[in-house]
Amino acid sequence: MSRAGRVHPGTGQQALKTLSLARADRDVTKGIARAFMKAYRQALPAKCPNEPALLATLPDLSTKPGHTPDPVSANTDPDLDRYEQRGHPGDIYDENDAVVLGSNEPDDPREFITGVGLTQPGASLVTKVFVKLKTSNEAGSAAMVVTRPED
Repeated sequence: MSRAGRVHPGTGQQALKTLSLARADRDVTKGIARAFMKAYRQALPAKCPNEPALLATLPDLSTKPGHTPDPVSANTDPDLDRYEQRGHPGDIYDENDAVVLGSNEPDDPREFITGVGLTQPGASLVTKVFVKLKTSNEAGSAAMVVTRPED
């Protein structure tokens, strides 16, 4: 059980402590996962030399060198891969809490439609739109808060 599982939110301070502990646990887990993925990538060529398709499809652990795309707009960069909408409930954007809410190809209509996080009157969703290049480099828009009206 994570440390965050031991605190039962009841007050705002307890909820903030729970969130802080959960984020710390997540960060430790991400570090361990990255170390395992790096070791796997290093060992795989020796263990599977006759599997070039497998080796060719391993994702990168970090972005490739290159330029950062222009801020979100009708981007004409030839390396444009997609637009992503990321967000999470609340009104202050935190990249560690954000999840991908939608993804559009370069030729898709430039709109995102979602009801995620807006199930209750007064609920807020903070979101950003990112331009992602084929090199994995990206740039995000300013954060925008959407609040469901009170009924």
